Amino acid sequence: MYKDSITASTPVYYYLRVTQKDSGMAWASPIFMFPTLINKINNTSSFQSQDFIVHQNYPNPFNAGTTFSYTLKKKSQVVCSVFNILGQELEVLQDAVHDAGEYSLRWNTYLPSGVYFYVVQVSPVDEPGKKYVYHSKASLIK
Repeated sequence: MYKDSITASTPVYYYLRVTQKDSGMAWASPIFMFPTLINKINNTSSFQSQDFIVHQNYPNPFNAGTTFSYTLKKKSQVVCSVFNILGQELEVLQDAVHDAGEYSLRWNTYLPSGVYFYVVQVSPVDEPGKKYVYHSKASLIK
């Protein structure tokens, strides 16, 4: 497994490079691009910042549905999206402004088994331009 080191202000670009053996053709396409304030999370059960807490989805691995939960310490815009392994956004689960408090949302899906990534973007309303991004993987097993 490759682990990168990302600082809080580093733009992040992941690319998937595909090469065809017989023709020698190669191309690359972006998987994720978050040129914002990044909080890098690697295999943790929860993440806490001064403005919010995000917990690992449960159950994980899951079959058909899983729950995402988070706590906001101040009023914030929250966007929660799900991506496939190719970086294609599959669904926006939430895009709303919430007051401080605890929240959870359920993702019920009929997608095939595989690894999916969920991304939670939190932007405090009282701090325009500030954005936190949390991302983690969710394993769907059918």
